Amino acid sequence: MTEKIDYFEIISHEIRRKILKLIYERIELSYTEILNTLEISDGPINFHLRRMRERRDLYRRCKVRARPV
Repeated sequence: MTEKIDYFEIISHEIRRKILKLIYERIELSYTEILNTLEISDGPINFHLRRMRERRDLYRRCKVRARPV
């Protein structure tokens, strides 16, 4: 799988796009801030943060202080 495909996979879901938009707007967010802002239960947030973590370089750039999954 190429790097471009990985990035497209990350942005392919609406929740991940919302997370990225929040990070872009606020730079650094806690896990709770993401939950409260998006008003989504922790199950889907955990799933999508895990998917984003698969592209660690992007995840590190985002500086999300998410609790371990």
